[in-house]
Amino acid sequence: MSAHVRYRAELEALASDEPIRRALGLTGEWRRTYARFFPDQEPFAVLTLQAAGRMLRVDVFEGLRFEAVELPPGTVRYHPGRRLTIRDGDRFGKIGVGPELLAAQQELWAHRHEFGFAVAEPLGYENETLWLAAVPGVQPGPEFAERMGAALRTLHDSGVRPVAHRERPDHAAELIRRVPELRDRVEELLADPPEPGPPRPLHGAPHPPQWLLDGDALGLIDFDRFALGDPEADVAAFMEAAAAEDEGGPVAEAFVRGYGALDPRRLDYYRRERRVAKALRAASALRPDGAERAARRLR
Repeated sequence: MSAHVRYRAELEALASDEPIRRALGLTGEWRRTYARFFPDQEPFAVLTLQAAGRMLRVDVFEGLRFEAVELPPGTVRYHPGRRLTIRDGDRFGKIGVGPELLAAQQELWAHRHEFGFAVAEPLGYENETLWLAAVPGVQPGPEFAERMGAALRTLHDSGVRPVAHRERPDHAAELIRRVPELRDRVEELLADPPEPGPPRPLHGAPHPPQWLLDGDALGLIDFDRFALGDPEADVAAFMEAAAAEDEGGPVAEAFVRGYGALDPRRLDYYRRERRVAKALRAASALRPDGAERAARRLR
């Protein structure tokens, strides 16, 4: 039985913020900015609500009991269990990260002249917070996809080397745990993995929102998953992220055209891996139809 069936009553109740607002006595225009479902643990759901410069983390426990914590002023991004990013003037702070992320940013900064994009200058590390200078710019339009592909290649061809090893999460096992009826489809998608190529430095998640354009210069941010691996994994990450808003595929095609030669078998496999990860995100949404949405992602 899928987790969504077992938690159906709770998920239906949480489709609206009204129970949360009522229980916490919230007034005004609060909007949900994040919501994830974590079956078989407590809290079984985590949300963030934002209003007028304030952000709350709300944990949901059995019996629809709510506990709220206000996040620091200046919070611009928060993924519970992963990272909290705040802005202070022209610098950003990543809170709750280890010193290895500082070492990674220092390595990137030392090799910045090899890249076809700007990277953030590391400013220091204190109290489990990494401070980085802001990279100027706004998200580029789709017409810059080819240039972004060529720029990403400069990272893969550079002499920069990650200073820490990062384990890849097992999205397939977690998706099967949450939605057991998808086991056969997931195993079919991920059968017969190709041999990896020579390891190259990877961004880890170079999705379209991670790119910035300042005048004519590109920037790339959020190297939290900086690691060694196959270049096709980075390219697949961009392609699958772009596919959500790019049904016909021209953005992804332009990105690959700009990047250049790739191993087609590895690229296909990593795209299938990304599809499984997207299905897990659908299954992690705080919605009673999460299992059905995950199945649609796989199809």
